[in-house]
Amino acid sequence: AIVAARIHNQRALLRRLNRERRDPLIAEACARISRVIRKLTLPLDVAQAMGVEGEATALFWPAFGRALPPEFKLNTRRRRPAGDPANVALNVVSGLLARDIRSMALRAGLHAGFGALHTTSDAEEALVYDLIEESRGPLAEACVSALFNRKALQPDHFAKTTAGLQLTREGWKAAIRGYEAWVARPIVSPASGETMLWRSLMLEQARAYAAACESVGEY
Repeated sequence: AIVAARIHNQRALLRRLNRERRDPLIAEACARISRVIRKLTLPLDVAQAMGVEGEATALFWPAFGRALPPEFKLNTRRRRPAGDPANVALNVVSGLLARDIRSMALRAGLHAGFGALHTTSDAEEALVYDLIEESRGPLAEACVSALFNRKALQPDHFAKTTAGLQLTREGWKAAIRGYEAWVARPIVSPASGETMLWRSLMLEQARAYAAACESVGEY
């Protein structure tokens, strides 16, 4: 379910970003991702599901990069070292999102260290990395796209340091303002149908996951 949500949200973001661009390569990536999604109808173990996610992600990143301004070109996702402004911004916004997801997981009574897809060898808090997968497309990646395309983040917001490329103080301010504005938008819950803010939806997600862990409901 987590992998399916991640891939569906990747495709939805690309379709939205391409609504006016009409880039044929982005459209082709969406079509190929649709074919990958069909594989999730088969019975898969965790390793196989993660393989399907990797296949979709390999199609997603070059297409996502085409929807960014030329000065922020992105070909592949690289977390450490980030190396380019787009990856730096994605790291920063994903970190802000992970903070919120962790908070909601704890409020739902979950232990942030125990995940279903990720393990403690992948990350310190595996559950956070599980729950964040569904939100990456509509929150982290969509927010970064908006920050660049609306010129809230500009080239001079990035500086080379001894630790590598990093956001400047003004860049951090712009990224935090952009993220806070993004999560403050109302969203309709796909589960309850209620209109709520994104952080409320994160809490709803965490509580649904907790219920599934206790065999109270299906996630």
